[in-house]
Amino acid sequence: MIGKNMFDLMLPEDREITRNSVVEVMSGNPQFHFENRYVHKKGHVVNIMWSARWSEADRLRIGVARDVTERKRSESLQSALYSISEAAHTAEDLLKLFQRIHEIVGTLLPVDNFSVTLYDVETAQMSFPYHVDEFQQTPAPFTLIPGTFYAEVIHTGQPLLLTPETIASRQEELRISFGINPFCWLGVPLKTHKGTIGVLMVKSYPGGVCYNEQDQELLQFVSTQIGDGD
Repeated sequence: MIGKNMFDLMLPEDREITRNSVVEVMSGNPQFHFENRYVHKKGHVVNIMWSARWSEADRLRIGVARDVTERKRSESLQSALYSISEAAHTAEDLLKLFQRIHEIVGTLLPVDNFSVTLYDVETAQMSFPYHVDEFQQTPAPFTLIPGTFYAEVIHTGQPLLLTPETIASRQEELRISFGINPFCWLGVPLKTHKGTIGVLMVKSYPGGVCYNEQDQELLQFVSTQIGDGD
């Protein structure tokens, strides 16, 4: 941390509100329980709660920070549960439902790139009814290719988390699965009583955040709620 600007470590979407808070502190208005998010050195997001004031005698800001990531995670999960249930009953169509799910997942973890992929077991076809990606257009439906990341999630019914370390060892699968190499890739099975019917996927590109096992648990939680509402 020494020698680093705190804004360089902060999530971009939290920088403006944090700058406003800093201005308030330096104007003599203490800030209590202010929250923002930072990117950990391992790539995941950390929620921090601050209390800060300006010391006129020392001519500097004095602050106390506390990691509230677990508390925020618990609160977000509870809120997501209600939101998904509401969306399942009020969405006019599947597209609006998936758009709302994207918004809900965005309250739990960074999701600039998010896809809902559905699998037709009779034709072995994968389709993308909802796909948001920084660089890649919505793929056309295709036959599921054995050995790809999607195939692994579909056939095992288990989540798959790929970090920069694990991605490096799977270059051939990466070449088949993607046009642009992701930095991190996380896919979880979308299940109903009929079995695995698709994949919920998030990914990041170089310069973005890296997902971890807690993010995997969060996305799996969302997927389970969607499946239970089927």
